[in-house]
Amino acid sequence: MYQKKKIYQDMDLYTDLGLDSMELLRLTLSIEKKFNIEIKLEEIKKFGTIKDMIDYLIEEHVHIDDIVVQWKIN
Repeated sequence: MYQKKKIYQDMDLYTDLGLDSMELLRLTLSIEKKFNIEIKLEEIKKFGTIKDMIDYLIEEHVHIDDIVVQWKIN
């Protein structure tokens, strides 16, 4: 069971959030679905922090300013 916790932009996806490669893939699939985009595997491999993911989304012209996203990884 996952516990809710606050996340910050500088958090590392692996060490701070404890994601493994499969969980990162599931998270990425959720992002793709939420924003109706496709993220190439080469880009996913570059994600190290939450900020990396946010920067990528902004570069892809996704507007996330007013969106509250609740990601749940099962």
